[in-house]
Amino acid sequence: MRKAVMILAVMLAFCGQLGAQTYDYLTFQTSDGALHSIKTSGLVITFSDGQMKATAGSENLSLSLTELTKMYFSDTNGVDMAEMTGSKEPVVVYGADGRQLGSYQDMDAARASLKRGAYVLKTGGKTVKIAVR
Repeated sequence: MRKAVMILAVMLAFCGQLGAQTYDYLTFQTSDGALHSIKTSGLVITFSDGQMKATAGSENLSLSLTELTKMYFSDTNGVDMAEMTGSKEPVVVYGADGRQLGSYQDMDAARASLKRGAYVLKTGGKTVKIAVR
């Protein structure tokens, strides 16, 4: 009997470790397609008066619940595409392997052409990494 209990305890401990995965960021997507990320370490989320408020250390994020379309955990911080969308500066797109994939007249044209994958975009002195799902 003791042997069976010990085997069960070891199996439960092992299975518990298999399911545990940590993510560094919680990313929120709003109805306009913008992504907002916040660190998960010390994360506190509250809901009040139709607003979701997330706080992690000195980071604060407040979003209207009516605008929130999706949230998910990720290993990297999302890119707030809202600040880049509408930019009329030329954009150069690189693949995850560093190879240049194309040049576009603006961010909207680049976003429209990207298929599922990871990319590096350079525009207006900014370089960002994005993942298209």
